[in-house]
Amino acid sequence: MPPVGVAEFVFRVVVSLFFSAAFGFVCWAIGRVVMLSVATPTEVTAQVMAIIAIGLGAGVGASAGSLMLHLKPLPLAARVLTCIALAMAGGFLGLQWGKTTYIMAGMPGIPELRGIVMGAVLAANLTPIALDMTAIIKRRRERAK
Repeated sequence: MPPVGVAEFVFRVVVSLFFSAAFGFVCWAIGRVVMLSVATPTEVTAQVMAIIAIGLGAGVGASAGSLMLHLKPLPLAARVLTCIALAMAGGFLGLQWGKTTYIMAGMPGIPELRGIVMGAVLAANLTPIALDMTAIIKRRRERAK
């Protein structure tokens, strides 16, 4: 049986992945409805909307999954904003990767959307994982002294 700290870390990672994917999907669906009701959708506007909506949802979801309420408001806000910014950057990089993959007949836009989702979710979750690992290492070093 793993130690409590390892189990807690793994649980936070799994919850962050789930929340970031779920929130990303919900934000994409809401953004798609708003975009279709307000503007004429083109390929570029659909991609920009998807990057922004999925990035926002994935960043908030990753932050919510690993929320540390013992943090002060400023570091907590910086953590959330960093997750959102990196999720949008990851979504853009995922879009570039998705454009280069094979597109099957009858499925236009699916590889690009898959790339955006994967890039945003992975980039958004790397921030809390890196920050949690840094805090764990720092805490262990302080205890060892």
